[in-house]
Amino acid sequence: MKTKKTLLTLLILSISFSLFSQNIAKGFIKGKWSTPEGDIIEIYEYENLYYGKIASLKENKDEDGNPLKDYFNPVKELRDRSLVGIDLVMGLEFDGDDEWKGGRIYLPSECLVLECKIEYLDQDRINLVIPLGMFMSETEIWRRKK
Repeated sequence: MKTKKTLLTLLILSISFSLFSQNIAKGFIKGKWSTPEGDIIEIYEYENLYYGKIASLKENKDEDGNPLKDYFNPVKELRDRSLVGIDLVMGLEFDGDDEWKGGRIYLPSECLVLECKIEYLDQDRINLVIPLGMFMSETEIWRRKK
């Protein structure tokens, strides 16, 4: 009987710890992140999904000194919008462990929308992963902006 009670207590503790950890990790991704290029992406939550908008660009002007716009967007009406403020990452869902999956990333310079996910690395780093085929992917480490 004592063994059953001990096992039950351990089970309850592990479930509680697991739920507590998930809540911390789920919200962990929110905030501002710096890309290797020096751009700042702000990740926010909307209806239990995560999005990342461009908060600022290191290179924010074109050759003529004008603010960068979404020049290559296939929707003609959107080509005049500023890149700052648009959602770059869309629709990520927390997997309950250490990844946000099922999202898409918009690459304005190439006018592409690709699948993506984000992996937790540590308190100050996340890894953006863009699958490029069966065995290949492009990765980029983003650092928390302090």
